[in-house]
Amino acid sequence: MNTNCRLVCALLVAAFAASGVAADLLTVGTPAPPLEAEPFLHGEAVKELSKGSIYVIEFSGTNCAPCIEAIPHLSKLQKKHPNVIFISIYCEKEADVRQFLGRHGEQMSFRVAMDRDFVMQKNWLEASRLTGIPTVFLVGADGIIAWIGSPTDLDAPLENILAGTLNLRLERMRSSFQQADNDAFTTWETRQKQISELHRTINGQIEKRQWGEAVRSSVQAAHDFPEAEFEFLNSKLYALADNPATTDQALKFAAELSAGMRFSSGDIQARRLRAFDVEIAQSLADRQGNADPLLLEAARILLGKAEEALSQVKDEDARLMQKKYIRQVSAMVAARKKDFVTAVTLLREALEILRQRKCSATTAEGRKEWEHIQREYTRELEDELARYGKAAANMSKP
Repeated sequence: MNTNCRLVCALLVAAFAASGVAADLLTVGTPAPPLEAEPFLHGEAVKELSKGSIYVIEFSGTNCAPCIEAIPHLSKLQKKHPNVIFISIYCEKEADVRQFLGRHGEQMSFRVAMDRDFVMQKNWLEASRLTGIPTVFLVGADGIIAWIGSPTDLDAPLENILAGTLNLRLERMRSSFQQADNDAFTTWETRQKQISELHRTINGQIEKRQWGEAVRSSVQAAHDFPEAEFEFLNSKLYALADNPATTDQALKFAAELSAGMRFSSGDIQARRLRAFDVEIAQSLADRQGNADPLLLEAARILLGKAEEALSQVKDEDARLMQKKYIRQVSAMVAARKKDFVTAVTLLREALEILRQRKCSATTAEGRKEWEHIQREYTRELEDELARYGKAAANMSKP
């Protein structure tokens, strides 16, 4: 399924959910909702789903690559089964769909209809919690949904329902896995948005020097979102270190947070792949408003711990990335001490380490994404190197 298509449709569904509309789960074995599509832009109009007929209701989109790729296949199936009524539903602006039909209509041997008021979107896709497109609902002659899935997988269930051999229990079980995945994804996506919003709130509080509020917000967020516990506890540290009055608390909490992440219950090996000590060190070093030198000394201790732990990281790429990160934050510590020559040297080492990485992606898309991320990391280091280099040159002037 095309990710962009899935997310676009998910946004539409989210809009309905936000409006307070709720519906029972629509799945295999439940009666099909009414057909409320209008107008029909291609093929003979259908007013309702009639008992005795089999229907293929496909939700599609004009900017969805898999939807466009499915057109020839759906047309082939429509020609093979002329007594089955195929309807492709578009939840978009009518003018856009008409323009789309001008380019692809000749390939379509099936009906095309609009979901002008998003009623089908709400009663079918939202109710099924399968928000991606293209999605097909196969409706049996009894008016019961017999199968839900992708157009590319439609052949076998369509043949089976025509032959009277479709196993409804099996198809319901398969659909339950798909719906469970979608529910989990939707929950995850919602929580990620909430986490991002909380980070913006906390960062805003720190920028306004509302340190007490930032600490309280961070602690509450760490409790409410255990999947992002470290990030929020690190935000608490950031707020404590930013406030000169709570420097000692910051130093104590940094030690506790470091130890907690390294020795708490859980998969220790998995935690080694995450450079927690480097992130904590960065929170201590990146404090321009607090000149207490102990913050930088604590950061150096943490960076030393991170350096020692590198030998335990077995994954080559993870080790290189952590090593690069250690050099980068070490350069920040040196720069805070006005030792820009050392900062430049460390950043050059970080760049050299970064260039040692090798792409392990096996697909063209994966390699393209890896190269994009690699360029971003390189650009970030080069920008920092230029800044510290300029500062080092200014320091050397008489």
